[in-house]
Amino acid sequence: TFSMMVYCETPYWLNMKGDQYVMGGYTAAFSFPVLYDTHIFGVRNESAFTNCINNGAMDVPFTARFTTDTETVNFGIINVYTLEHLTLNMSLSQDDVVTVSRENGRLYVQRGDEDIFSVLDESSDLFMLHPGDNVLRMTAESGLSGLQVSISYNAAEIGVI
Repeated sequence: TFSMMVYCETPYWLNMKGDQYVMGGYTAAFSFPVLYDTHIFGVRNESAFTNCINNGAMDVPFTARFTTDTETVNFGIINVYTLEHLTLNMSLSQDDVVTVSRENGRLYVQRGDEDIFSVLDESSDLFMLHPGDNVLRMTAESGLSGLQVSISYNAAEIGVI
């Protein structure tokens, strides 16, 4: 006879189909088959806001991917409802891709493969997406018009099956 007890503080199941939202940048304006007499590659998305709807039952970590068309200085995102924010104190150029993510409880801030955790503003809240509506807004000291932020996450359900 064998008996074992396993303790898990917060048992959850992640949804395999992730959700993604984009603020700023370009939205594709064509589909296949392409009609070249009226062809438009994309439409500029001027919105600095997006509503990330977390259909899960608990707070979940997200990945934020920052890119820009112009020089952008001291940029980040803010949750409009809770005023929680994430700010990076650095300049972002056209060739840079900065990713902020969490894996297994650890926070990562990277430019490509380079660890740039030190640029994370120490007043940042390091928030997660709460169940329901999460209205996020991009922020920047300068260059906001060229900034594009992609937010991706997997909703989570609480429980043991």
